[in-house]
Amino acid sequence: MLALPDQITSALSNIPEYTDFLTLEELQANSENLIRQYSDTVRREYIGRSEEGRPLEMLVVGDIRPLEEFKPPYRRTALGVGVPHPEEVCGALAVDYTAEYFARNPAALQELGIDTYLGIKVADVDGFLLNKAGLKDPSPRKSVESFYRPPYYNQFELSFPITGHPELSYDRPTKAAQAVAEVIDVWQPIVMASFHNSKVERGGYYMANRHIQAFGAMALELSRYCDMPLMEGLAEQVYATNYSPGVYSHASVYADYAYRKARGEAMSNAHGALSFDYLMQRVPQASHILTEMPAFAWRPNPNEADRPSGITASLAMIRASRQLRADARFLDKMLERLPFADNTSDSPPSPRLATVQFHAKEFDRYGKSRIDKLVQDSRADTRIITQADAFERQHVQPLLALKGYMSILAGLADEAERPKEAALLRQRIDRGFAAMEAGGELRLRPIRNSVGMQVGGMLGAMALQSGE
Repeated sequence: MLALPDQITSALSNIPEYTDFLTLEELQANSENLIRQYSDTVRREYIGRSEEGRPLEMLVVGDIRPLEEFKPPYRRTALGVGVPHPEEVCGALAVDYTAEYFARNPAALQELGIDTYLGIKVADVDGFLLNKAGLKDPSPRKSVESFYRPPYYNQFELSFPITGHPELSYDRPTKAAQAVAEVIDVWQPIVMASFHNSKVERGGYYMANRHIQAFGAMALELSRYCDMPLMEGLAEQVYATNYSPGVYSHASVYADYAYRKARGEAMSNAHGALSFDYLMQRVPQASHILTEMPAFAWRPNPNEADRPSGITASLAMIRASRQLRADARFLDKMLERLPFADNTSDSPPSPRLATVQFHAKEFDRYGKSRIDKLVQDSRADTRIITQADAFERQHVQPLLALKGYMSILAGLADEAERPKEAALLRQRIDRGFAAMEAGGELRLRPIRNSVGMQVGGMLGAMALQSGE
């Protein structure tokens, strides 16, 4: 059994007991205070601006001398990125805490084999502000009501440039992706972490590209230390490989392409690459960790916990995917009823309308693809799951998949003075919550545990990389 290095347990033991999430103003105030207190080990760089013109900030911690003062071999750097998707806000705390910890303990950074830590607290600043209402009330209901996530082509993690591939290309990165791509080009980080969090899963998981066996053992220890279960089995992306409990291969755009090509499916150039793909092109020897920690935990009714459901995991997930497609089609139907559906204006739709229009189609396609894959896998799936597990897969996970987009559209219907459509959308959201609440309770996981898994994952990657 692999014991966690002292440098990791020391960092994890000091993580605060968070009760909510920090606003952009609070995150910026923390950066200001850190720079004032530790001016010898912390400075700030502005690496670009968002789509709406807001500054994109990066903290430089540890050895903060300008790069031009170094000669080869250059210093070893690590890059942490929070809020890669605007509703996945936990990563901002991970970067905020890690920057403060290394500012106070620069020797700990050196012990992990890293000279300089680069921390970007919020990658999608504009989208983060659209999720602001849920930061101080991080309940399941509020997370749906305050939800915003852009279409794939406007997402930080799916808009990095693609070059040099015979069939794939992409040259329309978001400004945040372009800014981070330039950070990768200039700083050449040997470790990078992209801090994600899902709404509800059976456990947390990592995507890793190096030191797979050792990181799998470290993930188990982090799970025990942070009291966070690890997910096993089929990943969010059907083409990802499950190396060990809670450790998967990356959802690379190139892996997606290979999977689709083998199935005879077309792969469009509608979105770009992940930060992982870009890092591997620029720094092939680097370690990339993507953390995916669930924000909520499902607590089933006690009498359902261990009772056999009579169905397999694959069948439960097929039913969940069918529900996902039904929600997507309902969303598309409601779009057709609203006045902006036939808008012929030359101006593009608002970000909120654009994301609803996109995801209504995309989740229908995604649900079909997932059903096809699950039907294939179901031939080998003979394990009967519990009633509680089946309920979670069929009712809890679909609830948080598309209901946020319904909430966005309900708000747009309010603005268009279409109360009937707004009421129908909110009634469907209410029915989803009522169905879920009939089987148990959805609770916010301790935020400290999720932050610990994120911070521990990055520090673990640093420790393994430095041990080569």
